[in-house]
Amino acid sequence: DDPYSALDAHVARKVHDEAVLGVLARKTRVVATNRLEFATGCDLVLVLVDGRIDACGPYEEVARSNDAFRNLLSAQGVELEVKPAVGDLAPPPQFSRAISANSAASAEEEEVASHLQRAISREGSIGADDEEARASGQLKKEVFFFYLRKMGRPVSITLLASLYIISELIQLALPVWVAFWTSSSPTAAELPHFLAVYVVLSVFSVVFMTFRDLVGNIYGFRAARRLHVAMLQAVLRAPLSFFQDTPHGRIINRFSKDMSEIDKDLVWSMVYTFVPVLSCVGNLALVAGTAFFGLLAFLPAFYFYYKCWKVYNPAVLDIKRISKVTSSPVYDHFNNLTRENAVSIVRAHQQVERECARNAKLVADQQRPEYSMLYVEQWFCVCVENLGILLVFAVACFSVLGRGHLVTPGTAALSLSFAIQFSSEIQNLIGQIAEFGMAFNCVERVMEYATTLPEEAAMITDRRPPEHWPEAGVLEVQNLNIRYRPGLP
Repeated sequence: DDPYSALDAHVARKVHDEAVLGVLARKTRVVATNRLEFATGCDLVLVLVDGRIDACGPYEEVARSNDAFRNLLSAQGVELEVKPAVGDLAPPPQFSRAISANSAASAEEEEVASHLQRAISREGSIGADDEEARASGQLKKEVFFFYLRKMGRPVSITLLASLYIISELIQLALPVWVAFWTSSSPTAAELPHFLAVYVVLSVFSVVFMTFRDLVGNIYGFRAARRLHVAMLQAVLRAPLSFFQDTPHGRIINRFSKDMSEIDKDLVWSMVYTFVPVLSCVGNLALVAGTAFFGLLAFLPAFYFYYKCWKVYNPAVLDIKRISKVTSSPVYDHFNNLTRENAVSIVRAHQQVERECARNAKLVADQQRPEYSMLYVEQWFCVCVENLGILLVFAVACFSVLGRGHLVTPGTAALSLSFAIQFSSEIQNLIGQIAEFGMAFNCVERVMEYATTLPEEAAMITDRRPPEHWPEAGVLEVQNLNIRYRPGLP
């Protein structure tokens, strides 16, 4: 009895195509409806006028001969799809291969199972069939600045950066002071002075490292809370069409996995990226100040490290984005099976094994990007390790060839030690920059919901009706046009 009456055009079309014409394809169907756009596929059309059958026959014949049916089609904006009549010749008979009852029953079970699987795996909305959108290319700077604004004002960000810079300067001052200590050949009376300065620098280093990490955690938790509030407000103010078109698994994925990574990992990704940058810059400054000619061996290495980063960083960032997208169907499938009577329906149709296999396939698809990430990381480690070996070899050759007039023994030792340390630090730095971009992919996804979702109109508080409105029971409507959503009639 009019199964399409409470459905919009898109959902009604899916019900008609996949339920009436799909699951029930081998059944006799009698549909009473006023939605005449679905009458074209009927074998027999009956037109009722004032409770009496006014016309009966195939769709084309009734549309051609019955005025009441044509008027209804015109009123609903349905185009007449009538083929030109050729006399009164009956259509040629359709022949098909006969099949046994057992074969028909098994074919029908397979068809019902396939339609059931599609129905359960879908959210019941047109947007559920679409693949989840994801960004591509390098991380946009707007995402980084969006997170910094959530951390606090520019003064707060400047304070946090200053703490890390001062901490790294103190860390670099320790080996410099030890080098100055050993080169000065102090007497027994001067040893307490050098030792006291070293102890003071060590204490300041510990204090600043503790304070900077504490402040970084506070700002990170503040940013995570503000991001969660911004996304929650945007989702709560989103129109109902958003929840109809968007599978719930995508929303759950952002509020659970993405926010969890922002809470726990994002701040430390920033710290572990910022600190190696300062460490590499400080080491290069020390090499430039003490062994300027040693930088000649470092310059070619910079180019190859840069080329390696240009290949590695976009690859791991895209794999991380794919990993985020493949997590949503797992949440979506589990959410569909646990709500209302979905589990009972699956058991009633004996589709438990099929749904378990589907869940296993979704989990396998979710884990596939993780293996791709392992392969890319192994390739990166091999490349960077070989570059580090070549860098140390080049510095050693430069030290041997330039001994005596260009390179002193102390300069050679310092260059070699920093070359070994630099090859390790630059590997960590490139990997950490990639981790930094992958961590900000969570912010990118949260920012998408917080800033781009459509919003319902806010309540207009300055144009409210009187307190005792309405005073009279009269309702006058003029030029009222209603549609379910934009793009529909």
